[in-house]
Amino acid sequence: MEKEKEVGGDLPYLRVHCTVDIGNTRIKVGLFDAQGQGVAFATFGAEGFLVEFALWARDFCGVSDVVVSSVAEEVDAVYWAEIFAGARLWRMEDLLMPFDSAYGPGLGADRRAVLAAAWALYPKRNCLVVDAGSCVTYDLLSADGRHLGGGIAPGLQMRLDAMHHGTARLPQLTFNAADSLLGLDTQSCMNTGAASGLVFEIEGWYESLSAQYGDLTLILTGGDAEFLSGRVKKAIFAEPYFLLQGLNALLEYQKSL
Repeated sequence: MEKEKEVGGDLPYLRVHCTVDIGNTRIKVGLFDAQGQGVAFATFGAEGFLVEFALWARDFCGVSDVVVSSVAEEVDAVYWAEIFAGARLWRMEDLLMPFDSAYGPGLGADRRAVLAAAWALYPKRNCLVVDAGSCVTYDLLSADGRHLGGGIAPGLQMRLDAMHHGTARLPQLTFNAADSLLGLDTQSCMNTGAASGLVFEIEGWYESLSAQYGDLTLILTGGDAEFLSGRVKKAIFAEPYFLLQGLNALLEYQKSL
């Protein structure tokens, strides 16, 4: 477990929101105070999460609401009720979006959350939100608060996995950032092909949509965002808990209705 930021247990919480992002490989948790400021964050591996999280959560009191976004499993209401007695549980399907969307009913919880973060943190701006995780998702939010659609593509590691599984002789690799655009052996060619291909892909999305919609804010988030941020031009590197900020923005929006 990684504890990214934490406050002492004696802080007099009057109202605390707990936001939980259950991804394919990692689980992130954030606590936000009554002013919407993040006061504690942690990252857990999927294995052993329930025990580790229960121990971590004991340090905090006054949690009034819990919102859970999961792409990996169904949300167990009984479990969260036991961890935070008296807190109200919100699932993503319970939450109204603060923006209109042309997308059908299948828009994933993670994509809704990062769109909500862009809506809250970059208001009245055309935003292309790129969430680079196991897969890479692209979503366009207009300045007048409309989700205009997006796309889904393989992530960095998935590109390497596909090269191995789709061929007879290419090796199985764990992604390793290449120092040069041109590889000098099979392994470096595979790594630079995956990395450069994704960088060019993101920049292509940005240039094409900028030509159509004008001024565009490019936001990078997700597990591979830090690697990409130094390579993708004109990108804003969102902090690691961008999605959790979006969950809290959604919760605040529900309470304002």
